[in-house]
Amino acid sequence: MRGVIFLMYFVFSVTSGENDYPENYQNREEWSKFLGAVNRLPSKFEDDINEIAEDENPINCRIGYVSEFPFDCPALPSMKAPSSVHELTPADISVIGALGDSLTAAFGMESCTLINLVIEYRGRSWSVGGDEDINTILTLSNIIKTYNPNLKGYSVDNGGPNSEGANFNVAVSGAKAEHMPGQAWELVTRIRDDPEVDFENDWKLVTIFIGGNDLCQYCRNEYKYSTEQYVDFIRQALDIMHENLPRTFVNVIGILLIPELGYYSTPKCDFIHVIACGCAVFQGGDQTKEVLELTRAYQERTRALIMSGRYDTSDDFTVVYQPFLEETKMPFLENGEADGSFFAPDCFHFSSRGHAVGAKDMWNNMLQPVGQKNTSWDPTGSIQCPSEEFPYFYTNLNSQGSGSLMCTVSGLALMLSMIAFLLEMKGIATLGMLFFIGFSYSLGEHDYPANYQNLDEWKKFLDEVARLGSQSEDYTCDCTDVEPALCRLNYESEFPFNCPAPPPRTDPPLSVHELTAADISVVGAMGDSITAAFGEESCTLGTIGIEYRGRSWSIGGDDDIDTILTLANIIKFYNPDLKGYSMGTGGPNNPLAKFNVAVSGARAEHMPRQAQELIDRIREDPEVDFENDWKVVSMFIGGNDICQHCFNEDKYSAPQYAEFQRQALDILHENLPRTFVNVIGLISIPELGYFSSIKCDGVHLLVCSCAVFQDGDGHIHVWELTRRYQELTEELITSGRYDTRDDFTVVYQPFLEESKMPFLDNGEADSSYFAPDCFHFSSRGHAVGAKDLWNNMLQPVGKKNVSMDFVSGISCPSNEFPYFYTYLNSPQSPVDDDESDSVMKTASLLFMLVALMVNLISY
Repeated sequence: MRGVIFLMYFVFSVTSGENDYPENYQNREEWSKFLGAVNRLPSKFEDDINEIAEDENPINCRIGYVSEFPFDCPALPSMKAPSSVHELTPADISVIGALGDSLTAAFGMESCTLINLVIEYRGRSWSVGGDEDINTILTLSNIIKTYNPNLKGYSVDNGGPNSEGANFNVAVSGAKAEHMPGQAWELVTRIRDDPEVDFENDWKLVTIFIGGNDLCQYCRNEYKYSTEQYVDFIRQALDIMHENLPRTFVNVIGILLIPELGYYSTPKCDFIHVIACGCAVFQGGDQTKEVLELTRAYQERTRALIMSGRYDTSDDFTVVYQPFLEETKMPFLENGEADGSFFAPDCFHFSSRGHAVGAKDMWNNMLQPVGQKNTSWDPTGSIQCPSEEFPYFYTNLNSQGSGSLMCTVSGLALMLSMIAFLLEMKGIATLGMLFFIGFSYSLGEHDYPANYQNLDEWKKFLDEVARLGSQSEDYTCDCTDVEPALCRLNYESEFPFNCPAPPPRTDPPLSVHELTAADISVVGAMGDSITAAFGEESCTLGTIGIEYRGRSWSIGGDDDIDTILTLANIIKFYNPDLKGYSMGTGGPNNPLAKFNVAVSGARAEHMPRQAQELIDRIREDPEVDFENDWKVVSMFIGGNDICQHCFNEDKYSAPQYAEFQRQALDILHENLPRTFVNVIGLISIPELGYFSSIKCDGVHLLVCSCAVFQDGDGHIHVWELTRRYQELTEELITSGRYDTRDDFTVVYQPFLEESKMPFLDNGEADSSYFAPDCFHFSSRGHAVGAKDLWNNMLQPVGKKNVSMDFVSGISCPSNEFPYFYTYLNSPQSPVDDDESDSVMKTASLLFMLVALMVNLISY
């Protein structure tokens, strides 16, 4: 009986102080039901429960563990008051705050037994605690205090969220994602009302960590704690701060793998885990898999929200996803037991040591570029220091080369090359453009420009350029676009989606020729920088290197069809469970890329490799039923081949181009069941020549001089080569090679073939369809491309649009024929034409015989 009484004490002791029922219960009724269930527990639990109250081997507590991670960084002062959040140093931070749950409240952090577990040690919390200093307590606040001793807002002492020492630590034990909007408003109010804070001018650092309690309760209400609900509440909180908290850098910490706590197994820990987190820790088999998948979904969708660009619309606010807990595993001792020194006596919350490691790795994440951040904590690693070359906190934009130094260097090189080009100083022009491309176009995963497929090719080009000469002159530039393209605008209002939801199908289709949008379960894509959405939402050349894959025309899945027009989002309307679409920003190997295997700079020769990569990703994805799920794959390639053909005409000949596409399609045909493949016909690259300005001419000279900067016979040759690319591709696909079984087909979509440059009323090219480099598509260009790709899929072969339509809306599947058109189900397909010819020939012979017989009879 003593055990049950202690159980009741323990569960009450872990409440937030604002409820009279435990934090993992939503209301008193649920708690009462649980108590009733506890009274019916088998008596065999008594012995184990009785051990809990003794706590014979309490963990090490009240130790700061600073000696494990000495802070040896020089105190670099702020050189100037930053005007941009992308040039923010630790010394610039004047205010610090935090949102979250019991971990940010430092629940039980220094407790040595379960008896005093209820205390919240906010002054020592990893992200916002400010007790003492960095020499005795390792927290993010104390690190920043070494750079700015006048830091405001950190919490001190012990107490709840409304205690005097809580300050701007508004975390509440037991909180879930649904409470984040309320906490965001509370934080904004506290900062605005504090007389010591210059609300408009002080730079602020805010950290959010939430989700543990959502995972711990999801099995009680799967809708309430679904990924969609979780991310939506975080979005609401971030929106509130974005709109109301100026000069702010926000850390969002990815949720950790809660099931790892199951490895910390003792009678005490097991029992507490049942009480505190039975939905996530004590699961097995399919349930454990479900928890891990939900955790991954929380992480991925949160990252996608933050990487979408939604919070990068001004220079005084940004949000950065810090993933250092995503892959964190349970630490073990040499004897194979879980290391309890990182946890409080409840085997659930962090101890002083856990908070110290968390603070260190959060700080280190802030000093690591996006895409190169540690994804698991390092209990033995040291504290990083800001570098003199780049002393700023990394953001989504300055990680991609958008810092002032990068902008100045690339802009200077561009201006130099423009002037040299106009003066016909081709050697200097080439050198200038070389440096421009090197700084502005290199991707985060490459140390060579996007239009080169590997480092060896890039080095060969450097050797060639080195022989052109080395003369140069100094020029200055204003690193802004004179005529920036419209960016970060969604153009769904131009093309509203008004298609009705289809009636549910009773059985899945057995043939690819009876495939509707609702039947598609998986989407994938292959290609180059267009499919990678290179520079889609960039407003200047300084940020052109970002790949906005979540908004790519054929496979992007950010938000939904009401906000972002992509083929994947259209299909999601018909099947919300669609898998494989890319999200956020990043390269082809970013986890959020999913089944978007496109690589900026790729050419036709790389399609076989991409085809195999796509198959591997789909086959290995545990959410995909590889054999039974219907798939749509889109392939668009050839721009880089055309742009480089004059350097090697044999390598980039039309037969070679078609051969590489054949190899890729053969790989898909042989290895990817239940698949509908779109092959998008190549666009007319020379049309870009009408998009003429000093900036555009310079970029075209660099990235596509073989195709854009041609005249006379050279211009005609480019047109003829483009046409030959298109013709041989269509001939391959219409040959019947890929129509040998009912579960696979390839369809040629020609909506780009005859596309012309759009013009404004004043006769100038309409830049709103292009990124700032005058080459890649902008958000508007991707929206039109997505619409016309979808419309092509609903048009019969032989009757498909062959040019982009900048005016007409989105087509809807008809009730009479709701399927995607293929060569076999199209009324005017080549197969039908052959049959029609046969009928005509038979009829002609019959009429001839009849005529002869009549003639003979008459005779």
